[in-house]
Amino acid sequence: LLLSLGLLVDAAIIVIENIHRHLHAHDAADKEMDALLIEATDEIGAPTNIATLAIILTMVPMAFVGGMMGSFMKPIPYNVPVALIASLFVAYIFTPYLSLKLLKKPEHHSKHKHAKGEK
Repeated sequence: LLLSLGLLVDAAIIVIENIHRHLHAHDAADKEMDALLIEATDEIGAPTNIATLAIILTMVPMAFVGGMMGSFMKPIPYNVPVALIASLFVAYIFTPYLSLKLLKKPEHHSKHKHAKGEK
């Protein structure tokens, strides 16, 4: 159960970490927030999709297990891919939207003033 929970939040964590990285980049002040979020999400889209597909493919052999263990494991290869694909949609749609509503770009100029000794 804990492993599955980790897999479900993995894509959203990857998206929010990349959004955070883009928000704190030196050129973040020059970009609009929505463009920055789209760029950050698009940048990690393909690797996240491939990683999720690899996890889904590891579930396929469970569909062919027989006997008593097979009846126990039968729902896993069908439910886990559905849940992982749903988590991708959440990561790509809701995470950037909530970031747009809840996060703000840091003010980079104040850091540079303090670094130079200005107040």
